[in-house]
Amino acid sequence: MCTAADAAPAPWTPERYDQAIFVVEMPHAAAPRAWWSPDQAEFFRRVEQTNINGHVIFEETTARHLAQPAGHEAHAARELGDRFGWDTPLYRADHIFDGLYRVEPIEALSAYEAAVRRGLKNAYFLYGADEALDAIDQPNYWLHPGGVAAHRALTVLLARIGLLQEDSMTSEGLAAMIARVRTCEPA
Repeated sequence: MCTAADAAPAPWTPERYDQAIFVVEMPHAAAPRAWWSPDQAEFFRRVEQTNINGHVIFEETTARHLAQPAGHEAHAARELGDRFGWDTPLYRADHIFDGLYRVEPIEALSAYEAAVRRGLKNAYFLYGADEALDAIDQPNYWLHPGGVAAHRALTVLLARIGLLQEDSMTSEGLAAMIARVRTCEPA
């Protein structure tokens, strides 16, 4: 007898990737790479796994909370509490604030993006399948040294997960599109 659990999963469609985050990383000296996470929680988990240097990616706390474990940080917590208030939200994102607590709010997603960007020449974050698919046809994303290789990395990723036919936009086609944009020629 066949149960619902035995049934083949529904095919992946752009709608099933609405919450996905697609990342195109462009290192200084290596080939670009593209990867994706199905949602923000998985994106955070993957970035945390690569955080081998122990930096705080994102923290929201208060001076009162920091003062809880008495120790060498108690003096710093007291200074923060006296300066900003004991219950004022404090934010720490080492890749943005260099290890300092600040009262300026920062979104967790921005802090995680900064952690990914650290040490890279550039990185693109594309939210949902529609944005990722649209980026393929947008030359402004790829008008830089290494842009064709970055485009190819995203194209291969989208083809691998079934959102794009791999040959639908070749790197040669992208190069011609970029050349037209640079010379203002009509398509």
